Amino acid sequence: MSETMNIYLAGPFFDEQNIQRDRANRVAEKLRSNPTVTDVFVPMDSDENTSADFTQALDKQHEWGTMTYNSDIEELSKADCVVAILDFYGHGMDDGTAFEVGYFHALYPNKPIMIYQEGDELANLMLTNAARYYTRDINDLATVDFKNMPKKEYEGALF
Repeated sequence: MSETMNIYLAGPFFDEQNIQRDRANRVAEKLRSNPTVTDVFVPMDSDENTSADFTQALDKQHEWGTMTYNSDIEELSKADCVVAILDFYGHGMDDGTAFEVGYFHALYPNKPIMIYQEGDELANLMLTNAARYYTRDINDLATVDFKNMPKKEYEGALF
């Protein structure tokens, strides 16, 4: 196992009330307080997202989209673990989160994935089966040993 533990935080980050952003910030803060974690990459905080103007012309939106995609793929390749926020209220599963978990699991099947969920929505069976650790307790993010992550399976209803 690597001496470092670089976490890629996948999850929905953008909504009008900033509920998703606030949750992601709480999750990132807990992860950064974990003594077994070296670094946490949060896509919403990367340069292309912090300076993005979503009202720009279509060609600029596509340019931003390509930059974001390439940056996220590069960061996934550096990650030792993905922590995915499952909640995407009122919309089912977040497409980007599903892609990031699936991509990471397909390329790095022996690297761990942790799922964190606050809400009561049904969990997607593809995500829960890819995960080594499922939790509803945000404090687990600060205390679980990411370098020797135990198995903790999802036990609820699936869709």
